[in-house]
Amino acid sequence: MNIDQTENIIDKLKKHPAKTALLITVIIIVFIVASWLQGYLGEKGRQAAYSEQDLLHDIKAIDKKESNKFASQFPDGYQLFGILEKKIIPSNKPSSEKLIINWDTAKIINVNSSSITIMLPSAMFPGNNYFGSNTITVPNRVGVISEGYSINNISVVVKILDSDKNKIVALIGFIKK
Repeated sequence: MNIDQTENIIDKLKKHPAKTALLITVIIIVFIVASWLQGYLGEKGRQAAYSEQDLLHDIKAIDKKESNKFASQFPDGYQLFGILEKKIIPSNKPSSEKLIINWDTAKIINVNSSSITIMLPSAMFPGNNYFGSNTITVPNRVGVISEGYSINNISVVVKILDSDKNKIVALIGFIKK
């Protein structure tokens, strides 16, 4: 736009003060709404960005609050883990030093609002009981316990502790029968 065109627009605006005021008001409202929308959408994006650190914090909080219950429910050992975007994030360590879980062998096959299919990690249980990787499908509902495989009267179970659109917190436990 050159100077002549700008002067022409200014002259037209001077001839119609009511239309000019209305135009300026509309422009101001559009900028205000655009600014608000940008801030609102930016906040929604920040809320959705749930990180591994957030998940580990949630896992630790659940374990701290419920560790006595978990220890009585799974006296032979357990470990909490989380699922974030089809990635498994285990808690720091199993409840028992005698239990060795290899999380590198675990894998999320499928996760949706109704179920989770997971390749369970291999584990070494006292007495040289080796649990090789095995696939299990668990209903994606808080409180559900699904039994996986059993070896020498020891069963592997998965319990869903927390589940929402951002993450899942679960427990792998071992029960002698």
